[in-house]
Amino acid sequence: MARPAICPKCGEELNIPEEFFGKNVRCAGCANVFQPTAQTEPPPRVQPTRNEFDEDLPSRRASQPDDDDDRPQRGIRRPVRREMRSAPRSRGGSLWIWLTLGGLFGICALGCVGVIIFAQFLENPKMQTYDSPDGAFKAGFPGKPNVATTVDELGRPKTAVELTRKMLQDTYFVHVVDLKSKPTNDTETTKLLEDSADALVTKRPGNVEIDRMDTNVQGYPALELQIEHADDTTTFVRLIVVGKRLYQVGVTGKSLMDDSPRQRLFWDEFRIKDGEATTLPPAGKVDDKNKSKAKEPEKDKTTEKGKEKTKPKPKLNEPDDL
Repeated sequence: MARPAICPKCGEELNIPEEFFGKNVRCAGCANVFQPTAQTEPPPRVQPTRNEFDEDLPSRRASQPDDDDDRPQRGIRRPVRREMRSAPRSRGGSLWIWLTLGGLFGICALGCVGVIIFAQFLENPKMQTYDSPDGAFKAGFPGKPNVATTVDELGRPKTAVELTRKMLQDTYFVHVVDLKSKPTNDTETTKLLEDSADALVTKRPGNVEIDRMDTNVQGYPALELQIEHADDTTTFVRLIVVGKRLYQVGVTGKSLMDDSPRQRLFWDEFRIKDGEATTLPPAGKVDDKNKSKAKEPEKDKTTEKGKEKTKPKPKLNEPDDL
């Protein structure tokens, strides 16, 4: 028959058979080993006193292990404050950063230099000298030009020497127009230049004349003309009268201005070789070079012993001799 017994340590009330009284038994609650007796009573429990500051604090009893308790104690896990330490910086990492930045800077610098050199190449192309088959002129083209025979805006025969650069789509041209007759004075020359300029302006619809200026090239009368076209291109052309020929020397392209190096370079490379520069006389006047010299009276000369002598004029009779 089981009888109640109380563990002297934890005060747990246990039902223990009578035959185990006086023998060592283990408490099921706290695992304490004791000999149950009928007089065994639980030890008095001491109630801990709390003050006003301990009311909000958790009990520490559970965290304090009991020396007499053989059960494994489980403590309260508290967060451990760990100091965050930055990883040590290696010198090799910073070196790679500087090398990367230096490489990017070098690439940008090389790119800028390349753009500048390429722009200079486009504006200052390397010219190849072209000599006309008849030796009338020479010009500098950025390559080998094409030569064709056609007619100009006024139906006059024309030899066209042209070259188009694919990069900028600009066209360099020298057109040689054969005239029916040579202008004889400044008025005819001026009219020839003005008529030819007007024909170039009205050649295509949408052309707009920007500027027109009289000039001379190597002493030959000339006219400079600037035309804007409907396709956003611009033409700078020089009209030069040389004898029975009219030269049209110019460049057509985009982003062309009056001071564009490629346009000025092409004009400077053009040279006329078929005659010396002459200035035509004004209208109504005769050139001094074309005036016929007055014939001097011929002298009657006789040769006597290798010497020239002029015959004496016959002497008129005096009135007394009549």
